[in-house]
Amino acid sequence: MGSATRSSSTGDRKVVDLDLFNTTVVDFDGLTLYLPNGKVFGEMIVNMSQSGHRRIELVFGVDDDDDLNTALRLLIECAQANQSVLNDPPPWAKVTSLGDNAVNVTLRCWASSDDYVDARFDLTKAIKETLEAHGLSFPYPHQVTINRPGLAKVSPDEERTPLEPAPGA
Repeated sequence: MGSATRSSSTGDRKVVDLDLFNTTVVDFDGLTLYLPNGKVFGEMIVNMSQSGHRRIELVFGVDDDDDLNTALRLLIECAQANQSVLNDPPPWAKVTSLGDNAVNVTLRCWASSDDYVDARFDLTKAIKETLEAHGLSFPYPHQVTINRPGLAKVSPDEERTPLEPAPGA
């Protein structure tokens, strides 16, 4: 129990109290978390910073018409240009899914636990700016209206009948 009251490395959450029912933890954002001991001692706990490095995973949706090989190359180049990103293992970028409005490309790379947050935010900004500078776009959700034969057509130019107030209103 004595070792549970100290942080094991910089950036870890810190256990500040342990009683019969709860473990009280303060995270790196200063939030106080109350964890039921049944969960703490009965289930697996994942410590993301114990190893000294963390994986960054960023997903970007690019337009269906964009060159995917260019997008993947630019993701890798942005990661390699960031001083906080580790070289081993090397950055990885792949097309990971087809979304409703975009093709999703994912970058995975590693940073030290201390640099993780800044590296993630800096990469997000750099990737957005780099993709846009190379003419790639981030599509926004949109809808396509399909008029089928035999069904009433809807036109945005049609006048709408204004609503009348309810009687007595």
